[in-house]
Amino acid sequence: MTVTNPYLRSLAIARLFALLAVLAGCAAAPDAGRAVAERHCASCHAFPEPELLPKVVWEQSVLPAMGAFADIYKDRSGEYKMLPEHLSHLRDTIIAPLRISISLADWKAIEAFYLRHSPDRLAIPADAAATPAKAFSSVLPAKRAPSFTACVYFDEQERLLFQSDVHSRLLRIFDPVLQQTDSLKDCTVVDVAPLGGGRFLITNIGTINPGGRTRNGSVETIQVKGGRIVARELLQDGLYRPVQALRVPEGLVVCEFGFMEGALTLFTPQGKTTLAAMPGAIRVYAEPPGKDSATSLIAMFAQGRETIVRFTGDGTGRFRQEAVLDFPPAYGSSYFQPADMDGDGKSDIVYTCGDNADQSPVFKPYHGVYIFRNTGRGYEQVYFQHLDGCYKAVPADLNGDGRKDLGVISFFADFEKRPAKAFVYLLQQSKWQFNMQTDPAAPLGRWVCMDVKDVNGDGRPDVIVGNMAAKPGNHTELMRRWLQGPEFIVRENHY
Repeated sequence: MTVTNPYLRSLAIARLFALLAVLAGCAAAPDAGRAVAERHCASCHAFPEPELLPKVVWEQSVLPAMGAFADIYKDRSGEYKMLPEHLSHLRDTIIAPLRISISLADWKAIEAFYLRHSPDRLAIPADAAATPAKAFSSVLPAKRAPSFTACVYFDEQERLLFQSDVHSRLLRIFDPVLQQTDSLKDCTVVDVAPLGGGRFLITNIGTINPGGRTRNGSVETIQVKGGRIVARELLQDGLYRPVQALRVPEGLVVCEFGFMEGALTLFTPQGKTTLAAMPGAIRVYAEPPGKDSATSLIAMFAQGRETIVRFTGDGTGRFRQEAVLDFPPAYGSSYFQPADMDGDGKSDIVYTCGDNADQSPVFKPYHGVYIFRNTGRGYEQVYFQHLDGCYKAVPADLNGDGRKDLGVISFFADFEKRPAKAFVYLLQQSKWQFNMQTDPAAPLGRWVCMDVKDVNGDGRPDVIVGNMAAKPGNHTELMRRWLQGPEFIVRENHY
C-alpha cells in the first residue's frame, strides 16, 4: 500500500529507524508487552498502535473500557483487579455476553505497553489551505422545528426531496422548490432508497441512541404519487438499530448497526441469513455481477472491528467473505462509497473516518478523507486529506471539468479553531490532486448527512446537507445557533 497520509508516513519512518537500530545491535530487548497486546487486541480488530491515542486517553478511558470486557476493573487506588466471582452480578449486562478472557498479568502487561509507548499528545497537521467557494447559493426550507435532521435524499426521477426529522419523528417530502407535499409520522428514518416507479425503501432505526438491545427498527416501502404517500408496506421489523436497507435479487439486505451486537443480514422468502454477525454494519452496495451473474456486495462495519468486506454470492444464497480494507478501532470509520475517481473504469473506494463520540473524543491526525485506488489486485491508498471529525464524502463532478470531485462534511469538526472545515469541497485538479474550497454555509449548522443530486434540473449536481444540532461538549452557544439554524440547505451549483 502506498502511504500518503503524512502522519502514517512519519510513523513508518520512525519504525524504519527502530529496525536499523536493532540491526546495528544497539536496541534494547523487545518489549514483551507488544506480543501480549497483539495476541489479545488483534483478535477482534486491527491492532491499535499506541501512537494512535494520547497517553491520558489510553489510561483514563480506552483501557478501562476494554478491561471491563475481561471482568477487569480499577479499584479506588487506581490498580487493576479481577472482578471477584461473588460480585459477578455487578457486571454490565450489556457487555456480559461478550466477555473475553485475559489474565490479570497479561492485562497489566498490555497497560504498561500502551502507557510506555503512547505520546503525551497527538500532533495535529497544520490547517489545510482553502479558498471560499463562490459557485454555490442557498435555498432554504421554511423553519418547522428544532434542527434534528437525520437523513436527506433527493430522487432525480420523481423530483422529490426527503428529509427525516427525528425530533418530531417525521419523514417530510418536498418538491424541488422545497414546498412540503406530505409527511410520514412516528418514524426515525435514517435512509431512503429508490425502488423505481415512485416506490421507496425506508429504513427506520427505531432507537437513535446506543445502549441496551432494543430491537424496534424496521424497513418498509412507501408508494408516492403526486408528492403524496398513497401506500405503505412493512417488510421487516424487530431490527437492531438498522441504518440502511438494500434490495438485491436474493431479497433484502439490512445493515443492523446495533450496539454491542449487530449484523449484516439477508432476508429472503425462505428466511433470514446472517452474512456477518458483528455490530457496526453501516453501509452496503451491490457491485456489478460477475460472469456467473451472482450477487456481489461490498459493506463497511464501523464499530469494534472497522473494516470493509466483500461478500461474493454463489447463486444459491451463500456468500464468501473477503476482507478488503481494515482500520484500527480508533479511526471512527464513518462512510465509504465505491466510485471511479480516476476514470480508468474500475471502482475505487472513497472512505471517511471521524466518528469521535465514544471513548477517545480528541482530535486525531488520521481523521479525514481517503481514496483507495482499485489496482485490479486490491486497493492502495493514493490520497488523504486531514479533516477533523470527517463524516461523509460524496463523489460528483461539481465543476463540470469531467473529473470526480468530493463534497465533504465533518460532524465532529474543530468548531472553535477550524469551523469552516465542517463543510468543504475537494475539487480534483489532476489525478489524485485536489484543491479545497470551504462552503460559507458551514457555520449555520452541524452537518450530519448529505446528498449530491441535481435538485433544480439545470444539469449540475447540487449539494443538500442536513443539520443535526447535537451538543458539542459544553458549547451551548453553538448548540443554540444550530437549533435555530435551517433543518437542511440546498446549495445550488452555479459552475
